[in-house]
Amino acid sequence: MDLVNQDFVLLQFSQRTSGSVYLAQANIWGELSPTALYFAALVVAACLMAVMLTVLIHKYQRDIERRKETEQQLREREQQYRDLLASAERQTQELALLDQIRTALARELALPDLMRTVVKAIADTFGYALVSIYLLEDDDLVMQHQVGYEGSIENMPTDSEVMARVVRTGEPVLLEDVSRDPTVHRSADDVESEVCIPLFDQGRGVGVLNVESKKGVVLSEADLLLMMALSDHINIAIERARLYTEARENERSYRSVVENVKEVIFKTDIDGRITFLNPAWQDVTGYSVRDAMGTNILLYVHPDDRRQHMEFFNPILTRQRPSDRDEFRYVNQSGDLRWIEVNARVSEDTDGAPLGIFGTLNDITERKQIDEERFRLSKLEAISPLAGGIAHDFNNLLTGILGHISFAHLLITPEADDRLAPRLTMAERATLEAQKLTQQLLTFSKGGEPVTQIASIREILYEAATFVSRGSNVRCDFEVPEELWPGDVDSGQISQVIQNLILNAQQAMPEGGVIRIQAENLSKIVDPALQLQPGQYVRITVSDEGIGIPEQQQQKIFDPYFTTKPTGTGLGLATSHSIINNHHGAIYLESEVGEGSTFTIYLPASPDSRIEKHEEEEIYFNGTGKILVMEDEAIVRDLVADILTHCGYAVTLTEDGAEAVSTYSREHAAGRPFAAVLMDLTVPGGMGGREALQHILMKDPQARVIASSGYSNDPVMANFHEYGFAGRVPKPYRTTQLSKVLHEVLAIGHETSSQTQ
Repeated sequence: MDLVNQDFVLLQFSQRTSGSVYLAQANIWGELSPTALYFAALVVAACLMAVMLTVLIHKYQRDIERRKETEQQLREREQQYRDLLASAERQTQELALLDQIRTALARELALPDLMRTVVKAIADTFGYALVSIYLLEDDDLVMQHQVGYEGSIENMPTDSEVMARVVRTGEPVLLEDVSRDPTVHRSADDVESEVCIPLFDQGRGVGVLNVESKKGVVLSEADLLLMMALSDHINIAIERARLYTEARENERSYRSVVENVKEVIFKTDIDGRITFLNPAWQDVTGYSVRDAMGTNILLYVHPDDRRQHMEFFNPILTRQRPSDRDEFRYVNQSGDLRWIEVNARVSEDTDGAPLGIFGTLNDITERKQIDEERFRLSKLEAISPLAGGIAHDFNNLLTGILGHISFAHLLITPEADDRLAPRLTMAERATLEAQKLTQQLLTFSKGGEPVTQIASIREILYEAATFVSRGSNVRCDFEVPEELWPGDVDSGQISQVIQNLILNAQQAMPEGGVIRIQAENLSKIVDPALQLQPGQYVRITVSDEGIGIPEQQQQKIFDPYFTTKPTGTGLGLATSHSIINNHHGAIYLESEVGEGSTFTIYLPASPDSRIEKHEEEEIYFNGTGKILVMEDEAIVRDLVADILTHCGYAVTLTEDGAEAVSTYSREHAAGRPFAAVLMDLTVPGGMGGREALQHILMKDPQARVIASSGYSNDPVMANFHEYGFAGRVPKPYRTTQLSKVLHEVLAIGHETSSQTQ
């Protein structure tokens, strides 16, 4: 019964008691004595006092209970307030942490910086003792950053540990008591609880966020929810960091390509002003990128090509063509012309309006030169057979002229010698000079193996340099010792090399000057860079005082058709290089701009060989035996018959290889063999000497056949033994040369026959 009900009962009891007393007084009042009345009054008063006291006690108890109830309510409300305050503080901390994380994630783009910021913010804001982030790399979880651990595991395999399980399953884990999970690796001995949250990138698990508490602190569902909320932001940041990293890598790759590519990458606005250039611009044009920015690209185009350049750009800007390519001449900073291939397309804004042109500029100067060289080479190859044919025919004519002159020299009487001999000698020398011209023509047009013999290199130097410098504004100074070794060389080809070097020196000194020609004997080559075979050499240097050759051009100076002269062919030095290589020598250049150039030649020397004198060449040899001559030119054929008949031989003449083979076979089968055969290598429209030789050797392996040709650069003439010939006599030749070669071949044949017997 509560206090209100108790008060009501007491009131009813008091009312009932008062009524009873009143009735009693009414009934028995008169019957009681005063004493009895006094005691009765005392009893009544005591009852009333008891009733009043009871009421007061109940009221006091009720007040006490109400006070306790109020105090309890106050305590409960105070606890609720404290709980709300604590919750508000945590929520404030969570919001502050989330805001801090969001701010950090928005600011940090590099993944390592991002991980460091996240871990530090979590630990500082909530006071978590142990915080770490691991990311998946290949098959391991690799620690990115941590707070509170000592000796934490840097790499963790994904086939064990609760963190690895979270990555595999993608499900977060709350362990209030880590001791109950045997898969937990104890990063610290006093760990109580653990929260492990998976991290994702494009829906794929890429790592974990791990929070652990020490003994006495139990992580709850609230911690799990907080970390899950954080993980959403971290996932976004990881994706942004990946995209940022990829963008940086792409930018780095793009920049590397742009900065290292050899082609110029350019952009212009619609007026042609340059807005972007890569470093290759300076390599191609010589102008710096900084100076070129903002200038009109037409400034660098050759004036004659500017209108064509504008007509090339306009259709691209107006979208008549989406892109195009063409070739133009640009002028570099040095004033040199460079052929540039322009590849261009229109640059547009987001609305499709044209902003300008972008594309590439490719320096194709060398390619154009190669194309021109190929064109020249094709023309040269077309001319070469003609030049060779002319030289061959001319040599045949010279053979007739020289042969008849030398034969006439033999036939003159002693009485007429004083009058005719000098004139015949002069005519003979003139014919030999003409022979040198045909030799140079053949070397120029076809090249070929050198036809070598022991010759005075000293004489070649003097004759070639004096001949080519005669009448020019340069002077040749010689430092060539008398005892310079001879060499086994093709005199005509070596002379051509010297003449080419002198001509180059003259062109390098348009105002005139001195060309210094030096030579010396070398018993031993000590420089391995020369790449020469061991042996003895003659070193020749030709130096000028000219303008010199830039270093970037020196590597190309011996390339076919490379020239820095407007009227040059680029053949002289290339031919010279080929000739020296074919002589198993070497040629090198040293040059400095403004200081002149020096060409150095190394030629194998033959110090122990004897140079044949002209007096010995004037001796002719008689002989006996049958000689078969195959020659298609009548003037040469008749001359050879007269010379050999005069020398004592019996001569049979044929006009081509087929007739020669038939004649040789018939006479050989009849037991009337020929002592030797003289064959022209080239017969237009018929069998030549090389093919005929094979047929003859099949009939008679001991046949002695001599090769003769107006093509003195024919490889057979250079290496006749390799083709089966016993000797050679190049056209044009003198009587003494023909008789000597025939005598030597027959003498070798007799020695071979004697040894066989």
